[in-house]
Amino acid sequence: MTKFFSSESLGNGEYQGMDEVTPADGTDLAFTARLLYIGTSGDGTLRVHDNRGNVVNFAGVPDGKLIPGYFRRVLSTGTGVSDIVAFY
Repeated sequence: MTKFFSSESLGNGEYQGMDEVTPADGTDLAFTARLLYIGTSGDGTLRVHDNRGNVVNFAGVPDGKLIPGYFRRVLSTGTGVSDIVAFY
């Protein structure tokens, strides 16, 4: 996966690192992510756990979308997007 983004596209937040995300129903991310980058929209669905463990469903997510929030887990069931990068 080779995707490029500019510093302007990441908003005003400061990020300490980033990791590629493999969606998994039973595994939390290494750190709470503050931003998710969606490289490939697939069917446009994204299902996550927020920082409190609530399930949140996103629909119609396009290629190259940046989604701010506090994300603890990206679920494999119900997620059709791919090439996900988490910013911490």
